[in-house]
Amino acid sequence: MTQFFSSPWARWSAVAACAVLIAACGKGQQAMTPAATTDKPATPPVATVDGTPISRADYDFYTKRLLQGRPNTDLTAEQKNQILDEMISMQLISKQAVKDGLEKDADVATSLEVLRLRILADNRVTVFCAPPTELKRLLRENIDRYDLSALRRAVTGGEAMDRALGARWETATKTKLYEAYGLTESLIVVMNLEGMPLRYGSMGRSGPGSNVEIIDENGDVLPAGEEGDIALEMPHPQMMLSYWEDAERTAACFRERFGRRWFVTGDRAVKDVDGYFWYRCRADDVISSAGYRIGPLEVEIALQEHSSVQQCAVIGSPDPERGEVVKAFVVLAEGFSPSSDLTKELQDHVKSMTAPYKYPRVIVYLESLPMTDSVKINRRALRALP
Repeated sequence: MTQFFSSPWARWSAVAACAVLIAACGKGQQAMTPAATTDKPATPPVATVDGTPISRADYDFYTKRLLQGRPNTDLTAEQKNQILDEMISMQLISKQAVKDGLEKDADVATSLEVLRLRILADNRVTVFCAPPTELKRLLRENIDRYDLSALRRAVTGGEAMDRALGARWETATKTKLYEAYGLTESLIVVMNLEGMPLRYGSMGRSGPGSNVEIIDENGDVLPAGEEGDIALEMPHPQMMLSYWEDAERTAACFRERFGRRWFVTGDRAVKDVDGYFWYRCRADDVISSAGYRIGPLEVEIALQEHSSVQQCAVIGSPDPERGEVVKAFVVLAEGFSPSSDLTKELQDHVKSMTAPYKYPRVIVYLESLPMTDSVKINRRALRALP
């Protein structure tokens, strides 16, 4: 362990990885209801604990963890206080911020995003880490009313960031957004460093001390512009020793070729001629349709550029003729409603932005997308939907 942290780069990576993970915490799994089929009233966005309004998603998450599988009966006052104290200790909410907000902006004071913006402003935060999904939520608020002048750097990771998000964040906060890529197994290995020309949508270049390449199934390094598997060359000071008591899984994630040993991350990307990596998808998320291999991210980016789309996710759906078809789940922006005309418009839009065979043949409209506890889209839950 001493040797592991003897490198300044290793220490920085460990701190940065922890910061991203901490910033990603705090969201419970969201309720998901098809927008066009539900007649039930929406779940209230907030819950009240001793007079303090908090995010309903956070309240449900901490309640579930507190009960540890026991029946969800009414909580005692002591249990409610325990939930509230834990959330305050995690800086998810601030009693004073809520109190001030109820006096000044009663209509928005209960939004978790608003409370986070107040924490950034009131504490003069200089460096902020959050996954792209969280940043998009913050950008839906009126950021101009908060003093974020102390913010000098924003970092994102945990999921792919599209070009539009980087530009919107920089315009709204006057702060550049630096994307990074890492794994539990190796910490951060690709990043955008200070002084590098930023290319929004790219994860950046190999970090100091890391040699990351795009390789094929044989372990050969692919030329610039070709999609393949993201791989980290061994040995590497940040790399795990193995998966705990799982020698078979450990062996399966390495490839060797001509004396070079690679750890295969399970993600796919393209590396351009300047060494910038452009994320495509998880290897097991690739959609195989009628002989074509389709990455969901390209379709998602195209959909998000349509004015009606607030959020979306794309998966492969089984099809007897094509093997799989592209299926999109869409959360509509305010002012838009599901319709067959809108579905065709979105399909035509994707065709015009990408290759015609990549358009979503199935579009499902939802009120919200299911999220994991680390605020990532829960694709497994989407695949379970009819």
